[in-house]
Amino acid sequence: CARRGAARGGRDPVLFIDCLSIDQARVDASLAALPVWLAECESLLVLAGPSYLSRLWCLVEIFVHLELLEAASNASFAATGGASGSGSGSARATRPVQVLLIDGWGPEDWQRAVQGFNAADAACSNPEDRALLLTIIDSHPGGIAGFGARVRDALAHGEVLTRGQEGAPAK
Repeated sequence: CARRGAARGGRDPVLFIDCLSIDQARVDASLAALPVWLAECESLLVLAGPSYLSRLWCLVEIFVHLELLEAASNASFAATGGASGSGSGSARATRPVQVLLIDGWGPEDWQRAVQGFNAADAACSNPEDRALLLTIIDSHPGGIAGFGARVRDALAHGEVLTRGQEGAPAK
């Protein structure tokens, strides 16, 4: 995720790369910090290949990002007394997730995978991490089914990019 300098008062963009920012040896501590990292993000760019939807950590990151965007939108709505503004909050909420397809995947492959996706089938390399994440997910209203539906909807309606497409990184 990144923010443009002008939108951040001239500060440098923030870039969060999950595999570099989450301590794989202390996932429980990293999980607690995930909302802090994602709260800085205006958008989320997913690099998706064939295994993406099978990785529970990736799905949790999307879900947390969506929850934070909704909370920020609700706070903004309340702060303006319900008036709809023309600020960036409403624009970014329409496409909170962008998906860049990698490893030879095309848009049709992605749409098929998203339509057939079941969050309950997602795994972690460490079974203890999976158990921890599922416990947290199950405590949320809607449990794993609601979690999966929310992630599926965001991915199905997110902007899908392929390499070489305008706005997408070139090879």
